[in-house]
Order: sequence, then structure tokens, then C-alpha cells
Amino acid sequence: MNELIEEALKKVKEERLLIDKLISEDEKESTLTLDQLKNKYRAIFFDTNALVGYMLENYPQEELMSAIMSGHDEMDEETFDRTTLCFLLSSSYRENMIETVFEEENNRFLYAVYLWFYKDNKIDKEEKESLHKYINLRATKSSLLRNYFAGEQSKLDEISRPETTFGPLSNFLALDEYYKIIERVIHESNCTEMYEGEEEYETAFKAQKLFLYIQFTAICAEMIARGIEFPTSQEEISDFTRKVLKESSTLANRFICASGMKKTRLI
Repeated sequence: MNELIEEALKKVKEERLLIDKLISEDEKESTLTLDQLKNKYRAIFFDTNALVGYMLENYPQEELMSAIMSGHDEMDEETFDRTTLCFLLSSSYRENMIETVFEEENNRFLYAVYLWFYKDNKIDKEEKESLHKYINLRATKSSLLRNYFAGEQSKLDEISRPETTFGPLSNFLALDEYYKIIERVIHESNCTEMYEGEEEYETAFKAQKLFLYIQFTAICAEMIARGIEFPTSQEEISDFTRKVLKESSTLANRFICASGMKKTRLI
């Protein structure tokens, strides 16, 4: 088991580093280089998936996840790769579940908003680098974006478009699923506020705030596209979060106008 885990961790790390490069090429709209990197990533993607499948066929999921995380609790790159491998193991059981479809729909919007925000808004080099790191972490754990970078276009609708899975029920189901996403981001935003004004955390705070804008803008754009009103939140909304939400609502409208979202596909 340990040898399999180490082999899988190497593949996960290769994916993370290559996804980092793929996102950079998407940022630059460098189609030729992006296509070349996708071909390289595709081989690693299938190797990782095959290893994950083999591990699950031969060992219980709980035993695998316990072995992967045993003795590793520091927030470094190695631990991130370990948690990513655990996610890949668990996601093999989740891709057809209702929450996964809406989570991946959110990832589709999030990535589109990120690329638009990165290119069309005035942010300095340090902020761009920090945002890039945030989106890389999200992409590495996203079934949608992993398949997108692997060139698996035929699977994207199945993974991330609720209409493909649920048809006319999509809008009804979306309200509850969007609510869960909003609650999660509101909680994250409220927790971020405590670092405002702290010089020691200034750089990290600025980056996190920008990523909050992108997360809120993505879910706002989803709701606007479906004609769903912002639901009442049970999570207490701080003054800081209210300001972020207000700005994100404006950004969402700008994004929709800029992307022609109702006429074109996001990925």
C-alpha cells in the first residue's frame, strides 16, 4: 500500500505543477503552448486516475486515507498533495451526486471569473501571483478543471451542468445548492476580516480578499444567470463581508456583460 501511495503522490504533485503552468498559459491566452501542455497533462491525468482506481479496488477507502494522512498535519505542499489524493479517492464515489454537479458548476464559473478578473482589472504583480496560487489549489481538486486541462471536453457537461443531469429540476435544486456555497464563502469572509489592519498578514489578507471577490462574483453570476435571488443567510454577515458582497454583485454584472455569458460557453 505504501508504495502505491508514494507513486500516486508523485503523480498528484506532477499534476499540480503542470496545472500551474496550464493556468499561466490560459492567463496569457497562449493557445499553442496550452494545447501542447494539455497533451502532456493528459497522460499524467490518466495515470493518476488509473492509480486511484487500482488503490480503491484493492484497499478500503478509509484505510487508504488514514495511511495517506498519518503523521502529516503541517500545511505545506506535501500535505496539500496528500489531501488532494484523499479528495481524488473520495470523489470517485461522488461525481454523480447532486452536490458534486453544482460544486463543479461553481468551479466552471469561478475559473471563468478568475481569468476575466486577472486580465481586465488593475491588480499589481504580487496580487496576481497570490490569486494564481489560490486558483491553482482549487483547480487541482476540481474534477471539471482536471478534465478540462486533460482535453476531455465530452465529459465537461456531465460533470458540471445540472441541466444535463437534472433537466427542468435544475433551478429548483440550484437554490439549495447555491445557498450552501454562499454560506461557505460568507463564513470564510467573516473569518478573513479578523486579519484586516494586521501588518504581519497584510499581503495574505489582500490576496484572500481578492479571492473572496472572485468566489462571490462567481456564485452571484450563477444566480443572475438562473434568475435566482440571493437567499437569506443563516450565517451572520459582518460589515466587511457586506462590502465584499456588494462589490461582488457589481463585478458579477460586469462579468456577464463582458463575457456575453448567455450566448457563449464558459468552458
